[in-house]
Amino acid sequence: MASAADQPLLAELFADADPLVREISLRGLQNIGGEKAVSELIRLLGDPSPNVRAAVLKLLEEKSIPGMSLAVADYVKNEKDPDLVVHAIRVLKTGGGSSAVKSLTALLSHPVWQVRAEAAEALGKSSSITTKDRSEVYVAMIQLLDDSDSFVVSRAAQALSGAETDIVVEPLAKAAEKHPDLTATIVEILSSNDSLRTK
Repeated sequence: MASAADQPLLAELFADADPLVREISLRGLQNIGGEKAVSELIRLLGDPSPNVRAAVLKLLEEKSIPGMSLAVADYVKNEKDPDLVVHAIRVLKTGGGSSAVKSLTALLSHPVWQVRAEAAEALGKSSSITTKDRSEVYVAMIQLLDDSDSFVVSRAAQALSGAETDIVVEPLAKAAEKHPDLTATIVEILSSNDSLRTK
């Protein structure tokens, strides 16, 4: 039943200590939509409470709001909590767009392995990567194949499974040598892709 006139009330209620009240007010803001609601959600991404930021990200993950991808891409540059960065990656994956792709690519060098793995997986499953951005993503994924963490390497390899250039063959083969547990997966990637199989 909330309308645009109720936005100040919903924003005030979002500061309530009760998580149910915060969730209801956040859903109200989401349903109102429009520029004011988007600006309020952007403001809440800067809230000092990690629980508030997590609630905003969870909401955005469930339902994408136009105009939020750029704000979330800016948000992850300063977020220190790796769990919240992982939530933000999931939002960027659903939101798509060039700003999301650039932000996800930058996160491939994050110090926390879970963040790198999640970003690689998000890029590998993204359908909004332009031809221009695709080459940059491939280069970043090839570099990620040198990662010390086997799980991160597996996500990078999967992201390269649809590559249409055989320059990824040698780096994938080297990754298989470095991480024997990934050999079967990498062989399957190479053999199932017409662009890679011959080389």
